Amino acid sequence: MRNTLFGALAAAVLITGTGYAADPAPSPGMDPAQTAAGRADDMALLLGLRPDQRPALDQFLGAMTPPDGGGDRSGWMQARMAAAQTFRATLAPDQQARFDALERLRHGMGGRMGGGGRGHWGGGQ
Repeated sequence: MRNTLFGALAAAVLITGTGYAADPAPSPGMDPAQTAAGRADDMALLLGLRPDQRPALDQFLGAMTPPDGGGDRSGWMQARMAAAQTFRATLAPDQQARFDALERLRHGMGGRMGGGGRGHWGGGQ
């Protein structure tokens, strides 16, 4: 079962790309808001989110959008990390493990970094 779940997560990440809401411009004719909403729906499905957890996901994904015009990139990166930690804290342990797996895949870590496979945000499994 775990291999099946991992395969589904890996396929979803490869299909949807490496980003969350801050992806490059969509293909012509695609609505960026609709594309971002679809990715949020996919992530909610893969994490097995309950309806009461969806606002936390939306807040997390909103923090992933880079500032316009360059802005304070360092402050934005710190805000992203804080948003990820806050979102991760709202998840059950099995959801945290899925989130960590998605983050490792997104960052191409393959478990080599992030605290010995404990996830990019330093949580345990």
